[in-house]
Amino acid sequence: MDVYCGRCGSLSLRPSHLRVGDFGRLIFFHYPVRCIECKRRSFVTILEIVAIWREARARRSRWPPL
Repeated sequence: MDVYCGRCGSLSLRPSHLRVGDFGRLIFFHYPVRCIECKRRSFVTILEIVAIWREARARRSRWPPL
């Protein structure tokens, strides 16, 4: 599952820090993410954030590149 930034179309998203105002959205299973390229903060569904977490874990396991 590819998750794109709504502004620049980048695939480089990371989980964003939770803010007090985000808890209302968490009730509806929306989680904040931030685009690494354009720095835009937006929300994705819980299924999309799981895909982002898995991708980040895979990138860390490939470090350092050979």
